[in-house]
Amino acid sequence: MSTYDKAKKDIEEIMNIMDGINLDDIKTNGFSIRCGNKVLHLKMVSEKSLEDVENELRNEFAKKLTDKINFIKTNIGNKINEMTEFVHRIKVEYVKKEKDLNDKLNNTSMMPDISYHKHAVRGISVVKSDEMDGLVWLIRGIYWPKYVDGVKIEPKFSKKMISPIIITIWTKRDKITTVSTHEPIGLNYFDHYHQSKPDCWGSWSYDRKWKTADDIIKIAEKAQAVLENINTLSVVSHNPRSLPRLATVNRYLIKDNKIDDIKNVSNNLKRVGIRDDNLTSDNVWSI
Repeated sequence: MSTYDKAKKDIEEIMNIMDGINLDDIKTNGFSIRCGNKVLHLKMVSEKSLEDVENELRNEFAKKLTDKINFIKTNIGNKINEMTEFVHRIKVEYVKKEKDLNDKLNNTSMMPDISYHKHAVRGISVVKSDEMDGLVWLIRGIYWPKYVDGVKIEPKFSKKMISPIIITIWTKRDKITTVSTHEPIGLNYFDHYHQSKPDCWGSWSYDRKWKTADDIIKIAEKAQAVLENINTLSVVSHNPRSLPRLATVNRYLIKDNKIDDIKNVSNNLKRVGIRDDNLTSDNVWSI
């Protein structure tokens, strides 16, 4: 039974008691008069009908008694209503705080078991996502394309494309939902040949579940390895920002252990990771 229903029932019982008072049930066996230190007791010796006087007195007494009972009932009812309203407000506040606490607990993700020496030194960190039970893993890595469709890129030229990246892995409970690459500063998507926001991974399919932070690190390492090969069948951008045109890269492919019709790569070429929009891409990467 709720607090409101119980209070309502108690009010009805009290009101029924009040309504059950019958003036005819009120009788006296005598009458006393005090005079100083003396008390005079009067007893009825005989009855004589004084109907009119008796009815007048009874009606007057009944009216005053009824008015008093109604006054008492009103005050009792008001007090009980005030108490019921107070209890109701307390209950509403309690329910709201309980709901807020449950929502907070439901949106709280347990901190994964990550140690400094075993995981943090390998470049992994984790933050809470906006989704319930969601985490975002940030793993430091490098973008270093070494092949185009399995054909090796001239090493000196390849090294000039090295760029620091953040491999981001989104999880929800024990499920892995997204793997993508981002810039270290600002965490914008890292612009490369297979960047479709999120990245196009071609035929590679990452594991969809994880148990430990080591599983996350393994997926990041595999993603970095996949990026070492530029797959021309799944190219999204032929001219990504801060990287050479794919056509330029193709000129530095080693076929039959030699590079056809190009000069040696100059060591004076600017390194990767260039984010200056005022530079012309062809000037940076040409020899």
